[in-house]
Amino acid sequence: MAKLEVEARARLKAIMEAIREAKEARDKAREAMAEAEAEWEATLEEAEATATADLEARRKAEAEAELEAAKEEEEEFKAAMAKLEVEARARLKAIMEAIREAKEARDKAREAMAEAEAEWEATLEEAEATATADLEARRKAEAEAELEA
Repeated sequence: MAKLEVEARARLKAIMEAIREAKEARDKAREAMAEAEAEWEATLEEAEATATADLEARRKAEAEAELEAAKEEEEEFKAAMAKLEVEARARLKAIMEAIREAKEARDKAREAMAEAEAEWEATLEEAEATATADLEARRKAEAEAELEA
């Protein structure tokens, strides 16, 4: 009976160690997710700033070149600016769409992480409950065996 209790304690200790390791792994995963999200946010902000600066620089350079080269061709200049604006708007729209998709992907990743964590927590609680129930059943069986003896 003492042997069963020792085995049960060893098994419980192993389960508790596995739980501790799983919690550490979860914490590391959370840290990695936070770091990745921070890097993603920084990259996103940098991309937005770069795209805006590029668009503004391109608009200014092309406008100045057109004015100096052909002031008398005002209609052609207006057409070029309109085309540039359409392209800029299309590019900005594409960038904003990419940002929106990236945010959706981030949100889906967060949801998946939350679901995985919930499943992990449920499995962990089930394992703890099973281990505790097994230990209690063994103790009870040992006590009954001692009473019968």
